[in-house]
Amino acid sequence: MGNSLSDQLLKAGLVNDAKAKKVRSEKHKNLKQQRKHKIETVNETKEQFQKQQQLKVEKDRKLNRQIKEQAEKMAVEAQIKQLIELNKLPHEPEGTAFNFSDGTKVKTLYLSDKVREHVIKGRLVIVRSGQAYEVIPVVVADKIRQRDAHFIVIANERDLSVNTTDDEDLYADYKIPDDLIW
Repeated sequence: MGNSLSDQLLKAGLVNDAKAKKVRSEKHKNLKQQRKHKIETVNETKEQFQKQQQLKVEKDRKLNRQIKEQAEKMAVEAQIKQLIELNKLPHEPEGTAFNFSDGTKVKTLYLSDKVREHVIKGRLVIVRSGQAYEVIPVVVADKIRQRDAHFIVIANERDLSVNTTDDEDLYADYKIPDDLIW
């Protein structure tokens, strides 16, 4: 196996000595001319190998990018789950049924009257937590919305023009006359 191709062809009798010497001398002359004129030969196998390497590098970069994006997505979901678990309000099974829609399905959560009012007024938000639903404060919901908004199911708009609590009445100091004529 250590023999060159020309030696093997000579042994097989396919080529004679004169022809083999002629091919060697032509090859030697071509190499000398290339060195003398600084002509670069095109090595097709080398180019093909380089193209394959470039394709492999691009494929690896794309795969690494996908893996990185998936890891970032999983990290964001873990952050959201942690935010929900740390800030959720406790469930009250004796509360009033609060019906809401999640996509095309109607779901029910049992809430106390106070929590229900806060959800309606936009102070509390209902979020999706796996297969269940949780009630969290609007400040935490804003943090969740920044990361991924599809976890938020019900988030009513807050009325910012009136800065009152439920117990306050803006017109409590004003008397309404009974004899008002319209």
